[in-house]
Amino acid sequence: MLWQDFLTRRYQQRFDALRTAYQLGPAVSGFDGIPLPATAPGTEPARADWLHFQTVVLPSYRTAHRFRVLLPVSARTRIGQPDGDPLDPATRLRLARRIVELEKPAHTVFDVKFYWEAFRVGEARLGLDTLVDLGRTYLGESFLAGLSTADRSRDRRVFHG
Repeated sequence: MLWQDFLTRRYQQRFDALRTAYQLGPAVSGFDGIPLPATAPGTEPARADWLHFQTVVLPSYRTAHRFRVLLPVSARTRIGQPDGDPLDPATRLRLARRIVELEKPAHTVFDVKFYWEAFRVGEARLGLDTLVDLGRTYLGESFLAGLSTADRSRDRRVFHG
């Protein structure tokens, strides 16, 4: 049903436009008659719709009305050890849950977790296995070394597609 709703909105309820884009025969008479493909469809518009549905619509639908509150923990200490915070970790967690429960919208679900104060890439946290120590400077005052853009363009091809 989610797929059919997506197509209805995408084609602004104009089934003839969808019929042309998907190269459908006369046997299919409405949006409800189009099943979600198990693999990438054959026509370019259908493939683009399917890819957008798989990569944007479904993940958004699965995570709608859910959020996570992350409480920072110094990457140099472990939970349960003093890190300059006057509250112990269990108390911080309970307090954060209580505040979020009072302030959140009624229709939402949440989770409260600790995280290392380190770089994050998606759900992987660089600080779990690696600590990037920038000394006593702020992150904006330092940089992580790497090849310059000019060096990268000579060493490898970049696909723009």
